[in-house]
Amino acid sequence: MKSYRPRTKKGQVTEFGAIFSILICFVFLPLINLSFMPVRYMVAQGVFSELSRRLGHCEKYTEAQALMKNEKWWSESLAMCGVTLNKPQLELLVTTGDGARSAVFSGGNKLPDEWLPGGANSVPTPCIYSIGLSADCTIAALYQGPFAPAVIKVSAHSQWENLSKDPTSHYYFINE
Repeated sequence: MKSYRPRTKKGQVTEFGAIFSILICFVFLPLINLSFMPVRYMVAQGVFSELSRRLGHCEKYTEAQALMKNEKWWSESLAMCGVTLNKPQLELLVTTGDGARSAVFSGGNKLPDEWLPGGANSVPTPCIYSIGLSADCTIAALYQGPFAPAVIKVSAHSQWENLSKDPTSHYYFINE
């Protein structure tokens, strides 16, 4: 006569399937969802770096301001990537050659004479001029669900290239 032995391993496959589906739904999918946020941040930083480089190559500061306002490729490309811009600002950072003093000028303010090339602050060593772009960016995950979008300040600086004077007006291009 045969003896009947109960199988003890029969229910493990169904238990594994349930745990595996919980693991996928509550661990892996949210991690994949959140992994889009650093990628979108890197895209925003790359766009800001490219735009600040283009702004640094402008001949006049007013041209840089007009380029930032009129060119929409950068804000549209960020919007397509899921990044929303809030209050983009253009600023001019001037630092003395030894790094002891610095000043930030924004909103179309003209540089005072002491910060211009050849001014009082650039006597021992010339000043370093850089143009910067900064904005508060709202970066969202792939799908919102329980995750709120992150608000991150993104900024980029590039050296201002044109430190010469306008031959007709004899003013520095950085102040025009």
